[in-house]
Amino acid sequence: YHRDTLIYKVQGLDADGLAFSPVGSGTSLGGLIRHMYGIEAYWFQDIFKGEIAPDHWVDPWARNNDFSGDQLIAIFQETCEANRKVELEVASLDQIAVGSVTWADDAHPTLRWVMNHLIEEEARHNGHADLLREMVDGSVGD
Repeated sequence: YHRDTLIYKVQGLDADGLAFSPVGSGTSLGGLIRHMYGIEAYWFQDIFKGEIAPDHWVDPWARNNDFSGDQLIAIFQETCEANRKVELEVASLDQIAVGSVTWADDAHPTLRWVMNHLIEEEARHNGHADLLREMVDGSVGD
């Protein structure tokens, strides 16, 4: 649900809509979907599977006109689909990650922890996306 909500908030925006940011941190809808791609890729691919996910941009928060909204959505959807496969292929939500979280004393979280963390992260950012989209073009809902 939260993955789809973020996609819904980004759909149909041009480069200016994706880059619009009313705050000093530079948070934008384009930045949010790039950031959430990175979060999805990091937790599922890098940490849980112990692989290295592709990095499409240096700074997800910097304006980047190299990718349209449709391209950002496609990149995000592709990694989300790969992560859904991971979720379905494991024997248990208590399966331990192969990779470790260096900033957490090399902890190896379970898939359950990773999934709960992603739900929390995406839900929080969808609140930001709701407000940003309303400020861009007045769209509200979902």
